[in-house]
Amino acid sequence: MQRVMIVGMGRSGTTYLTEFLGKCGVFLDEVNWAYEHELARLVNDSILIQEFGAKPGLPYGRLPTEEIKLPDSWHTLARFFIKYMDSQAKANSPLPYWAFKDPRTTILHDIWLDHFDIVIGMFRAPQEVVASYLGQGWIKGFWRERQALQYWKRFNRSLLYIYQACEGKKPVYLLDYNGDIIGQITLLCKKLGIPLTGDARALFDSSRKHYNRTELPRDKEAVEIYQTLQSIRMSTS
Repeated sequence: MQRVMIVGMGRSGTTYLTEFLGKCGVFLDEVNWAYEHELARLVNDSILIQEFGAKPGLPYGRLPTEEIKLPDSWHTLARFFIKYMDSQAKANSPLPYWAFKDPRTTILHDIWLDHFDIVIGMFRAPQEVVASYLGQGWIKGFWRERQALQYWKRFNRSLLYIYQACEGKKPVYLLDYNGDIIGQITLLCKKLGIPLTGDARALFDSSRKHYNRTELPRDKEAVEIYQTLQSIRMSTS
């Protein structure tokens, strides 16, 4: 049984990716509307509330610049979830894979990453993610646009960290939500050795992708992070 960890900031296509894998037969267990497992989501939410002051309007709290290291108590809760999913997948999965997605895992990778065999990341252009967060009303305050962009940079720095930590040690794939999605998911299925079902292939609908914007933000760091992600994304050429 292979454990698949799906990472990437919210509003970047991770829900689509998880639903897609589920339609290909990858075991997800019971998930919510965003294809997140409520048990793991509770662990991540609790960390952000207790450790970093997350609250409505500031969904991830005040995050440190450096990669987050967490006390053993949080590691214990993560291990409990892993054991639960292993047992559920063994009893119910048609394929030798189970997957778990929660965008918060991207910045809280310290308690999760070592437990997974395969990592799949999804990223999206910063200006589109920022516009989507503001459109959803998830970030409040006078400086909400700046805060959303700071979150985008923080999450995607961690995404790059995860890629570098896994490279050469375990399979790690980065998908670009602004790129050729059908080509990327087709290749991903080949890499994983799982069937590309008709339901999974039909899932992507470009008309459901909102906040399409081409102009990058005037933020040098954000542009550099985005360009770096594009340079290491899964290539379909």
